[in-house]
Amino acid sequence: MPQKSQLDNDAEDNATSTPTHTHNLLVLLEEFVQKNHGEHLVMRDFKVMCEKLLGPCAKRFCASQVKSKYHRMCIVYVKFKKLINWWDFDNNTPNCDKDVWIDYCKILSYSINFFFLC
Repeated sequence: MPQKSQLDNDAEDNATSTPTHTHNLLVLLEEFVQKNHGEHLVMRDFKVMCEKLLGPCAKRFCASQVKSKYHRMCIVYVKFKKLINWWDFDNNTPNCDKDVWIDYCKILSYSINFFFLC
């Protein structure tokens, strides 16, 4: 049986996650929110999620990877929310200059691609 430090090193070498891993993490985050009613995540919570992800993902993640993924998801959420706030749903058009909209869509697209690759 490998030692704990060796398992952590193996986890750090396998940083790539798939959409399935992301979905499983989102399910765990939803469970956390429902159980803890607005409490902030701490490293201990990420470690618990790592153990729970090991089963369905068949891949070991370390707590820092899960925490990093969580923060990247938060960044994409904030950017997407800003994009939605610029949208006029009555006219199906953006509420900002065309150049601003195009640049922001490029930034969001890059963020989403980065989010799914890591």
